[in-house]
Amino acid sequence: MLVGLLGLFGELLRVGSLARTAGAAEELAAFAIAGSIVAGINASLIYIPQLPHVFAHCEASRRVCRNFILFICSILTIPLFVLGYLGSGRALIAYLFSVEAFTLEAIVIYFQILTPGILLLGIHGYWTGLLMQANRTHLISFLGVGQLILTACILWGGLRSGMQPIVCVALSQVIPLAVACMGGFFIFRRKPLERNLLDQKIPAYREIFAFFWPASLSAWVFVLNRPVVFSFLSREPHSIAMVAGLRVALDVSLVFFQAMNQLRSVYVAYGVQDILGVQNFVWKVLGSVAAVMVLLVFTPLGEALFGTLLGLTGSVKVCALQSFSILCLIPLLLAARSHLHGKALLERSTRRMGVAGFASLGLVYLLTWILSERHMLNSYTAAGAMVAAFFAEVAALEILRRFFSKKSIDGIKR
Repeated sequence: MLVGLLGLFGELLRVGSLARTAGAAEELAAFAIAGSIVAGINASLIYIPQLPHVFAHCEASRRVCRNFILFICSILTIPLFVLGYLGSGRALIAYLFSVEAFTLEAIVIYFQILTPGILLLGIHGYWTGLLMQANRTHLISFLGVGQLILTACILWGGLRSGMQPIVCVALSQVIPLAVACMGGFFIFRRKPLERNLLDQKIPAYREIFAFFWPASLSAWVFVLNRPVVFSFLSREPHSIAMVAGLRVALDVSLVFFQAMNQLRSVYVAYGVQDILGVQNFVWKVLGSVAAVMVLLVFTPLGEALFGTLLGLTGSVKVCALQSFSILCLIPLLLAARSHLHGKALLERSTRRMGVAGFASLGLVYLLTWILSERHMLNSYTAAGAMVAAFFAEVAALEILRRFFSKKSIDGIKR
């Protein structure tokens, strides 16, 4: 959970740095659009750490997991390469998002620099899964802190030296990730994992894929909500301020969302032994997260965060505050989503996660299209459409669990 929060703090550093540049609204809008697409691809890898944790219990099974991860990452690199380096990719971006030439150029540069980041993210996820399996989570936190410090140094040094803001932001993502990958390599080279003699079953690639693709699809579809909303929002009057404001609000919200989202890992680790204890823990975390978000909405703390700390001004700050006030409803839905995801992961029945994700994507597309056609799409309603999409996913997960779940947690054996 701490590592996820450190990554989100890194995103806030990038947002705050862009907010203090000349033409901040345009820079933030370019980062919002480009980042939403990259995040959609990266989301497909969110369950990579779970693969070695679940399947890799000896050197041969680790090799199978490693090869699978490298293959998947190579495939996912292709769309980012097309968008960044081919003319057809540039034309597709121009068609999907109504942006000016300056913003389009910044988006393309971002894609070009982030192309190798997909492979780096997969390798980093592999090392993370092995560290989790070996109960060396303190090293995961150590690498996360190092990434955050390096991110801050690159942003500070790059912008002071006059580097193009979008280039600086992209490098602040790729370079720390590469350093963390090398850190994982040296950790295991110095002290390899002990061989687990209790479980030396070597998983088949189809077995890993059957576990991976539905969970990955659910994460990918969930993050795809962002570019869908941005695509419609970019066609509205004053779109630059609304897109930039919604992006910042989402980044701030994700600090809280991450805490709720990581609870599914708690289910995987402890759900078999003490499901009631895990559920009580979830409610405590939910209460804490909701209390902080309410304080940010109804007290001057929100103004201080978005204005003073992040450096937003004018209409961008107004739009960010408006969006954030609606997005505060999501943690409650995320608690239910993490509970249902945790059960699905424990039962190794992840297909319903992928199907439910399409319910979310379908509803957010339908709502934003209707709102756009009726000229009602703005910071409030765009955030509301995302909240409704969360609700649709949770409802679909529960319906599918009731009708198609074949195993209960109580019946699962290690």
